[in-house]
Amino acid sequence: MKTFGWVGLVAILQAFSAPPVAQNALSHSLRYERSITLPAQAETTACVRLDAAVFAHADSRGAQDLRLFADGQEQPYALTENSSAGQEPVPALLRGRAVQGDHVAFDLGMPSRPYSELDLQLDAKDFFAVAEVTGRRDAGSPWEKLGSFALFDLTSRKQARSTSLQLAETTMPELHVALQFATLQGAVLHLPAEVVQGASVLPSREAQVLYTPVSMSSQIERSGNDQTVRLSLPAHVPLERVAVELNTGRQENFARELSVSAWPAGSSKKTGEVESASGTISREKMALPPLLQQRAASISQQRLSVDAVMGANLRVPATVEVTVHNGTLSPLPLRSIQLLMRERRLCFAAEAGRRYVLRYGDPGLSAPSYEYAASFRATQPSELALLGAEQQNPAFQPRQDQRSFRERHQGVLWVMLLAVVAFAGATALATIKRIFSHPSV
Repeated sequence: MKTFGWVGLVAILQAFSAPPVAQNALSHSLRYERSITLPAQAETTACVRLDAAVFAHADSRGAQDLRLFADGQEQPYALTENSSAGQEPVPALLRGRAVQGDHVAFDLGMPSRPYSELDLQLDAKDFFAVAEVTGRRDAGSPWEKLGSFALFDLTSRKQARSTSLQLAETTMPELHVALQFATLQGAVLHLPAEVVQGASVLPSREAQVLYTPVSMSSQIERSGNDQTVRLSLPAHVPLERVAVELNTGRQENFARELSVSAWPAGSSKKTGEVESASGTISREKMALPPLLQQRAASISQQRLSVDAVMGANLRVPATVEVTVHNGTLSPLPLRSIQLLMRERRLCFAAEAGRRYVLRYGDPGLSAPSYEYAASFRATQPSELALLGAEQQNPAFQPRQDQRSFRERHQGVLWVMLLAVVAFAGATALATIKRIFSHPSV
């Protein structure tokens, strides 16, 4: 009996330290696969654009279970995420503000990087304006004309405001801007030089973000004049922008507030953990007053998207609600509302003639570490590789539970351990009683 107790205890201790079960082959444990077709003129580096399905079916946040195979062998890769290349809006150096005749003039010292868009901070409302912009490469160079740009503030009419200058990409270190203002009725508007309070330089056009569709719905509900769409978003799929699409035909000008809310699926908006974002969508197409038409012909601007970076959808599936707030104005001719994520790419060293397959869908995998990714520098391939339709990996075998017996059955093992200890204790107690009952033994 004593031998049985000690043997049981040793067996349990061995179970607590049992080694993990050997895992299946890596390529078999990944549930989904997508073929990759290289472009006809294959580059040394090939990149494929990842869609929402990849993130929806990858079994980890950040898609760390992505694996690339070339002719059945694991291939290193690098993931890229389209962004503004680390650029943030920076202030331009404002100097030399002055009223010159019927316009306000000033100079701007620009950052030492490419730029293509400036946003002027103007302390004015209810106006039309034309900004004539020139630039020079150094103090001794002649001034070069960079364009004339229409600015406006129509917010009192429940329409948009725009004070941005959309330039061609340039690196000129100094700009000169001459602003001529008019009232909404078309008369000359004289403003002091202090109307210009500053200017922000936005990321260059080359650095601006590209987006990939995530989800779309045309099921638009009405609540009064407001228009709402609800969409479902799988776990792990990023949401970073919302865009609206309008029906063709009606071309009225407008400015509307758009709000976005996201909360975990299965909960309600009232009780769930809600994240939110908002912004303005607008369209303005109109002729300028005659006073300004000799400098710029018309206004033509359309902004139909809003930044909406959300995190709720990355943990669990999410419900996303998008509402266009029309107030007392008539509803917009909405065709659909679309959720977008920043464009992500998977890039690798390509060799013509090899068969490339992307696989994913294994919750047991951690993020890979490749020397290739550490040294990779993103370039723009002349043509992207094509990602095929998603299908089940024909060789898929569920990953065996790699935890030790101890980890998988902790409750059972503790019960067994207590039982053995109790048995050993009872045996010891019985032995002690026998000794005291029969001292001669």
